[in-house]
Amino acid sequence: MTIPTETNPPAAEAALLALAVAAAAALIELAIQDSLAPIEALGRAIARIAASAPSPALAPELAACVESLQFHDRMTQQLIQARDLLAGAADGPAPPTEPRDWPALRERLRAHFTTDSHHMLLNLLMPARDRHGHARLHADEGGVELF
Repeated sequence: MTIPTETNPPAAEAALLALAVAAAAALIELAIQDSLAPIEALGRAIARIAASAPSPALAPELAACVESLQFHDRMTQQLIQARDLLAGAADGPAPPTEPRDWPALRERLRAHFTTDSHHMLLNLLMPARDRHGHARLHADEGGVELF
């Protein structure tokens, strides 16, 4: 990647955007790595408590701990997807500048998302456009409309 210069403002803007996206991906990676050791230690502590034949009164508390660990795992998986998406965007082609280029970017993003909730969020953030370039805010026939 080249360092942005003032001699080519569009290239400088694209380079700065790529640097910002790469920095965001690096920060996500750092957050993931920083959370792994404490979460693993917590998991081991919960396993030791469960193995020591705790009182039945602790069962709901242990279940809440396990559920929280599952939430952390899901969040980590989503952060990894976001990191990978950002890293791919930083290394990929320049972001689209023309409205006609956005559908291709939207489909590239859609291909990365794996759950219905991710697709719904994408539809809210980057709604599909009709042939006149207007956002389609209503669901197609047979689809789901979010309101």
